[in-house]
Amino acid sequence: MSASPVTLMVARRVEHGRYLDFNRWLNEGRELAADFAGYLGSGVLAPPLMTMNIKSYSALATAKR
Repeated sequence: MSASPVTLMVARRVEHGRYLDFNRWLNEGRELAADFAGYLGSGVLAPPLMTMNIKSYSALATAKR
């Protein structure tokens, strides 16, 4: 019996002026996740660059069980 993949979605709000810090943190987390057995990939849904003030991001990661 093979198990279906699992997808995790996490949403975060990023304060104005913290985009680079958030992006750095997000990429470090994606690199760490890639070292785990079963990791299938990840992606980020980001708002348009023209959005001002607080930005909301959604990060997705998929792994085999």
